[in-house]
Amino acid sequence: MILFINASPKLKMSNSEYFINLLNIKNKKINYIYKDKYEDIEKNIYKANTIIFVYPTYIDIIPSKLINFIENYKGNFNNKEIYLIINCGFLEPKNNDLGIKFMKNYIKEKQGSFKGYLSIGSGEVIGICKNNKFLKLICHDFFKKINKFRKFINLSKNIKLKTNIKLFNKKLFCIICNHYFRKNLSKNKVKEYLIF
Repeated sequence: MILFINASPKLKMSNSEYFINLLNIKNKKINYIYKDKYEDIEKNIYKANTIIFVYPTYIDIIPSKLINFIENYKGNFNNKEIYLIINCGFLEPKNNDLGIKFMKNYIKEKQGSFKGYLSIGSGEVIGICKNNKFLKLICHDFFKKINKFRKFINLSKNIKLKTNIKLFNKKLFCIICNHYFRKNLSKNKVKEYLIF
């Protein structure tokens, strides 16, 4: 069994869930750090052959409930193969590097076999591209890399991938993000929006 541990506070409405579904892996189980009981997650860790942590980074830091889980998980990974899918809202995937190092050290400390990661920059834009044909077109590098990532998981191979939206410069990226955030904030009748 492949166990996905979704550590996004947005649960099934998250980009993390979108990335999990894009992998189209059969014989999978998904646990949600922000919803499921820790004991249930621990039981599934014990049953799984492969574990994939999927989460966003917020200003270089992994989500608080994932930190809490890490601090309280008493078991080991016993040579289970472990991968990461990390995304950030910033254009550059390098903002995920600290979270990757942290998780890599944690996995080794818990006797897991760290197999690699898919580090995603521009995660918010990539996450909304499913409903926009133009954005889907400019995210072609991301789709190529997620397909490659799936193949390496199925072959139990090590992989290190980074991706973002190649055709964007920062100005265009900020325009699209501001439009998206204004639209979503106006739905919630909030006056503030993101300004770069």
